Parts: sequence; structure tokens; C-alpha cells
Amino acid sequence: GQYASLNGGAVETILMQARLRAAAGDYSGAKNLLERFLYDSVAGSNSSAFTGRKGEVMHRAGLLLAEIFIKGDELAKAEQQCLAMLRSEQDREVLVLLQKIYDRHGEVGAAANIFKQLLEDADDNFKLLGLAGLFRQYGLPASQVAAAEKVLGNTPGSLAAAFFIADGWVVAGRGRESIELLEGMAKMYPGNSAIIIKMARYYYLGGQYASALQHCDRFLERNPGRLDAHLLKAQAITALGEYEYAEKMMEHLFPVKTEVVLEKKVAETGIKVSLPPAKRTFLQLLMFSSGKRLSVARELMSARHLVDNSTKDKKELNLLAVPLYVRYRWEQEFRKTVTPG
Repeated sequence: GQYASLNGGAVETILMQARLRAAAGDYSGAKNLLERFLYDSVAGSNSSAFTGRKGEVMHRAGLLLAEIFIKGDELAKAEQQCLAMLRSEQDREVLVLLQKIYDRHGEVGAAANIFKQLLEDADDNFKLLGLAGLFRQYGLPASQVAAAEKVLGNTPGSLAAAFFIADGWVVAGRGRESIELLEGMAKMYPGNSAIIIKMARYYYLGGQYASALQHCDRFLERNPGRLDAHLLKAQAITALGEYEYAEKMMEHLFPVKTEVVLEKKVAETGIKVSLPPAKRTFLQLLMFSSGKRLSVARELMSARHLVDNSTKDKKELNLLAVPLYVRYRWEQEFRKTVTPG
């Protein structure tokens, strides 16, 4: 097949492309890429192809494909994919996905049996915390809490277990209890920054914006470079109606727009970026008015462009875009937050 002879690095690139497509909401494109890759690899290889680095990356690709099937409510396909990857009864990640599939399908007994097996096989705190992490990763908050509660029962001072429990409770609408749990942990670990920012998030989710703001400021005193905390602070501020102050925050954090930085770098290369035509409303068409100009950043920061290194120019443009990608995404989140309505 087309992908059968690829080495581990090339396989990782395909997986990254699929992840980027899925992250951008292009589940169909990600699914087609993964299905084609996995089918060609299996059809064109013997069992020795599924060992080592390439085999592990193929396993990750299969897990991602199963996740996409679940998102699309294609539960039979998701189950088939998981069963095909189940290498042993100790393959926890695949079993967690199967539990999710059966839970979603209403097969309560099958889901409960898998959960019981997983919990029994996790015979120490380290394995239990890893299991709780998998439950959180795949959106099974009740199971996440149960695994973490077992750890907290063994080790009452386990902050990691408390975080898993608190996060699971928040998803279940038990935010007040989450805060109470972390208040108890804060007494055991006074000044712990991780507890402070967690409490800030829970206060914000519970509509206690002033308390969220206070905890954000406490956290940022020690961690001034954490953009997630700055964003949470901006969200609390805008929830209190202080849009002008939030706007000043954004201007301080992003004095120059990322798209300006990127456009300058692109101009220095001399490469011409081909932008799709601007979209126009029906009224603009009637008035022969031009639509809003699409930015170079909007084009280069798209998943479609970032995964396409088919030409020398595209590869060079992506080398400029990738280092600015995280900054661009954070800036977009801030702009969405500080814009009223």
C-alpha cells in the first residue's frame, strides 16, 4: 500500500496531520487520512511492521481513529477498531475506550465489568493515578473520581488525587464540593500555586468572579508568564463588565498583533501567499462592495496549510508560522474574551 514502507518519523508526521485536522474540527478529513493509512499499512505489511516505534505510532493512530468514530456516534466502528487493537487484557487505554463505547451505547453491564477489571488491575497508587488520567482524557468523570478516591483513601495527602476528584466533581456540577476539597488541601500545602489556579477556575465556573480574580492575581504574582492565568483573569474581568480594563490587559500582553509579526516575516522572504477570495455578504454583492480582507495569518495558521509541506515555499512559510502558532491561538482567545457580545 501507499504507506506500508514508511518509517517511524514519516508515520508520526501522518499522525500529527490527522491530529491537526481533528483539532480544527475537520473530523472527516482526519478520519479519511487515518483509515487510508491504517488500511494500507495492514494490507501491505507483515506482523513485523507493527513493532517498535512505527508500531507504537500506528497504535496511537488507531486510538485517534476510534475517538473520532465515537465523536461521530459511529459506535460499532469504534468498537471494531478497539477490538482490533486489543493486544492484551492489560491494554488499559483501549479498554477505557471500550468502556466509553459501551457506556455510550447503554450496555451498562459490559461497561461496569471493564471498569471493575481496570480498577482491580491497578494495584498501586501510581497505576491508579494513571488510570484516573485516562478516564479524564476520554471523558469518563465518574470513573475518574472513583479511581482517584481509591488513591486518596490510601494516601490522604495526595494532591494529584484531589485534583482528579475535584475536576470530576466540577464536570458533574459539584463545584462547591470541589472548592471545599481544595480549601482543605490548601491548608495542607499553603501557598501551592497549582491549588490557587485550580480554585480560581472553579470560582469562575461557579460565577464567583471576584474570588476568581483574587486567586488569579495571587497566582500571577508568582507565575507572571502564564497566559492561561491571564486569560482566566480577563474572563473574570469581562464577566464583571470591565471590558476596557480587559482590553488594556490584552494590549499589554500582545503589544503587536501576531498577524503583523507573521506578515512582516513573510514579506522578508519574498514569498507570495495565495489567499482565498474574501467572503462577501449578499448586501455587499448588491452594492459591489469588497468583503473583509483575509489575513496572511488566518491562511498560514490553518490546519490545512500547516500540514501541507508539498512545495518548498509552503515548507518555508510553515517554518515561519509554527513558532508563532501558540501565540496566535492565545491572542485569538483573548480577542474573543474582550469583545462584548
